[in-house]
Amino acid sequence: MTLTSSSRSEGITALKSLRPSDVGMAFFWACSMLTFRSSVLLNGRLDTPLVQTIVVVASFTANMTVLILVSFWIESRDRPLGKRLPVAALVLTLVGLFGIALADLLQEPLGDAAVGFLVASSIVTGAGYGLFWGSWAEKLGKKHPTKLALIMPLVFMLSAALFLAVSILSSDLKIPSVALLAVFVVVSFLTLSEKERSDSLVDHAVRMTNSRPAFISLFDLMALSIIVSFLFGFMWESTVLNMQSVNDAHRMPMFANLALSLVLVAIALCAKRHIDFDIAYRFIIPTVIGLFAILPLFGKSNPVFMNTLTTLGYGFFDVTMMYVAFSAAYDRAASGFFVGGLIRAISIFSRLAGIGIGFLSALIARDQQWIAILSVSVASMYGLLLAWMIYRKGGARRTSLHAAPAAGPDSVPAPTAQTEHRAEPIDPLTRLSEDFSLTRREAEVLPYLAQGRSAKAIAAELFVSESTVRTHTRKIYEKADLHSREDLFALIRTYENDQDGM
Repeated sequence: MTLTSSSRSEGITALKSLRPSDVGMAFFWACSMLTFRSSVLLNGRLDTPLVQTIVVVASFTANMTVLILVSFWIESRDRPLGKRLPVAALVLTLVGLFGIALADLLQEPLGDAAVGFLVASSIVTGAGYGLFWGSWAEKLGKKHPTKLALIMPLVFMLSAALFLAVSILSSDLKIPSVALLAVFVVVSFLTLSEKERSDSLVDHAVRMTNSRPAFISLFDLMALSIIVSFLFGFMWESTVLNMQSVNDAHRMPMFANLALSLVLVAIALCAKRHIDFDIAYRFIIPTVIGLFAILPLFGKSNPVFMNTLTTLGYGFFDVTMMYVAFSAAYDRAASGFFVGGLIRAISIFSRLAGIGIGFLSALIARDQQWIAILSVSVASMYGLLLAWMIYRKGGARRTSLHAAPAAGPDSVPAPTAQTEHRAEPIDPLTRLSEDFSLTRREAEVLPYLAQGRSAKAIAAELFVSESTVRTHTRKIYEKADLHSREDLFALIRTYENDQDGM
């Protein structure tokens, strides 16, 4: 039986359109995870849970700080991300990684100063990772959510595979891990710098004035991020201190993450229609609540299994979190760095809080650590139930935010190289989109409707289902108070005539 184009899996269609730059984030993500779980980079007397925790805290703090500062800096400049930040990310990351390697290599000659040198190098590395993460957020924030639904699981899968490969090569075959990580950083930078292909019918311009409203619209995601990230940080630190080894605590969880990513990729590829990871809210909260309820049972008897369950829940949440953040940036033509960077910073801050409390609880009540795990699990379950209530009650608010203007009445598109030299009139379709508060995906469909394209043709162009195109078309008609395509053509002609008279 041959499949028609309308019944063909959208995942397969999206897969055929992928480029190296779509999954290049995986190299950076694997590199950052390996640094934050620094056992692969350290040996001798530096390879202890205490020093590893210091590296994680220093790196994460620098990462979070850079994401916050640069997000508000690019907003104040009212310009999208420049080309210099990825270069700075590459330089800082490489310098920091080699600094960590030198601290490890020269730990005997350096003596007590080795830890200070290691912390300084970790800060530089974390700052580089912050710029790298934000740069990738900016790039992926311009990807259509249909492609993102496949890109994010693929990035997750490749990251887990690379993580395991480096862990095995460095610990079992004694290959210098810093050399492998340096290659990852360079590959990630090269794919990040790959030039994008653009569709002349679709406006991919980022307007900084849209970034703050897009970020605020993700209140539900922020609430979940605080709770889930805190629990993950707490369980991570508790397991590391219990096992006295980062490598032993996390090899099994990373195999579990790889298995989870394979399942997510298979679902995305086999789906006949576009999978919106936003619906994961309805699944992930009760699932994670159930996990939290049974975690204390394994806190003392099998901490690695406890950490595996936590890592699986957080891995699924992390993919969902990034997908929703990048989709929000795309829908509102906002800065992916600002939206994704601040969401990431909140997640990092909560994870650091969990790590800190996990470390203190292990020191204070080492013999009764399960009590601390039980307390944190109960508190997290309570917080998630509140977040679930907020999510369920916030449907009307989310709908109104989604329908809010993509650009405020006083907002002006950032000047481009062309408009700096001459004032060009705004495209009629762009003015129509702004006047009727069309979302980015609705505005994306509008040029094709103006050309008289069918829903099937538009779906093929945008890699979405015909039902998705019809939904966007219906929303356009509702917002503009139209009843037919002839009414739409008449409205477009009105805008074109107004343009001619300007």
